[in-house]
Amino acid sequence: MKKLIFLALAALVMAGCKTTKVVPTTENNTGSATPFTVAAVAQRQADWTTLKCGGHIDFEGSGKSLGSNMQMRMERGKSIYISMRPALGIEAARMVITDSTVLIVDKLHRRYIKENVSLLTAGVPVTVAALQDIFLGRVHVLGIGTLNGSNMGNLEIVASDDEGSVAVPREQFKGFNYQYAFDVNGRVKALQVKPTTTSRSTTYAANYLQHSLTKAGPVATSLDISTNIAGLSLTLSLDYDDLKWNEAVEIPNEEPKGYKRYGGRELLKLLGQ
Repeated sequence: MKKLIFLALAALVMAGCKTTKVVPTTENNTGSATPFTVAAVAQRQADWTTLKCGGHIDFEGSGKSLGSNMQMRMERGKSIYISMRPALGIEAARMVITDSTVLIVDKLHRRYIKENVSLLTAGVPVTVAALQDIFLGRVHVLGIGTLNGSNMGNLEIVASDDEGSVAVPREQFKGFNYQYAFDVNGRVKALQVKPTTTSRSTTYAANYLQHSLTKAGPVATSLDISTNIAGLSLTLSLDYDDLKWNEAVEIPNEEPKGYKRYGGRELLKLLGQ
């Protein structure tokens, strides 16, 4: 159980940095499709500066499972902080992602990983801002930024029916193809990213199951991220509650003193255990 806490955060980093293959959402929609435009989606995505919330994280991998309460904080475009607190609000592990580093601290075993974020992105231009949009179910154009009124011309609708619509970037990032699926209300159901070469065999999936209208516009408050790394299937479910926007947040990013440091190779080994 203690090791699973550390693995859950490690798997969250791996899956969040490389989101792919779509699995159908369980969200039910009724009624006929309404007119859908990229401009309408861009207009609904409001600006924000910080977010802090509570929630729950569930992890399944290697035939084992773990559920834990968590706290999450974000500073837009700068950092993401996730703290796992399985009992009595006491932090057991935390993860901090910035544009330059990923820090995972396992307090129970007094160990940590701190690596350059490029180790985990596999060539995809995933910035902190992109990860934040992925975690919140917001539309992001890789290499450009969050979809807004000034860059919406980079995205186009390629399919639409009574169940929703599909939009893709006009220019794909080299080596990858990605698209967004929307429900009839214009909310993101899934983000799909596929490698264009067979040498990239790892698969990932992000599905957005529930949404709320917030100060930042529609955001996902329940999502699943699934991945398969070297034959190991991992699934993470995230649920957010008590969202607070644009308030002061503190995000510690110091390396813990007296802890044993693991490298990126050890991270991959731990995921396989």
